[in-house]
Amino acid sequence: MWVRLIKRSAIEVTGVRAVWGLVQEQTGQDAARDCALRNLSFRASQLARHPVARPLWQQASPSMRCLVPASGWVVPTPQGMYAVRIEGQPATLAGIVSRYHDASTPARTALTFALVTVDPEKPIRHLCSEMPAVIRPGMRETWLGGDAHKAAECLAKPWRTFVVQPCTGRGDRL
Repeated sequence: MWVRLIKRSAIEVTGVRAVWGLVQEQTGQDAARDCALRNLSFRASQLARHPVARPLWQQASPSMRCLVPASGWVVPTPQGMYAVRIEGQPATLAGIVSRYHDASTPARTALTFALVTVDPEKPIRHLCSEMPAVIRPGMRETWLGGDAHKAAECLAKPWRTFVVQPCTGRGDRL
């Protein structure tokens, strides 16, 4: 799935397209497909230890971080699907990115990403064990451009308000 991201380049913050499902650089085509399916998100507490996320996080490179504009997300539960809408638009979710180079076709590259997740906040704690990290408006530049320590601090700041409502998961608007 192609998604629009906000990413910092060497000289400016720009909008780019990326594929959801982080794939490490120099991954073969079959391995890339499997890797992307497994790497849709990473817990913030595991970024420095996860075998796929660690190299990106240790580089402490702001170019490895992105923001995903979103109005909310869907939480599947055994009791049904719930839409979690973020109040106070516009909202952005924390992500990490990697440029995937297909070893079999060197000219083929794609920007891939995964969301960063945190422990759920109070309004949705009963629905899930983790939620996307929502980066507050005043912290976006720090997430995109700060060092790894300051970026990690952005993940610890809770968002203001969420609205939770049942949904069908079939085109419901958030």
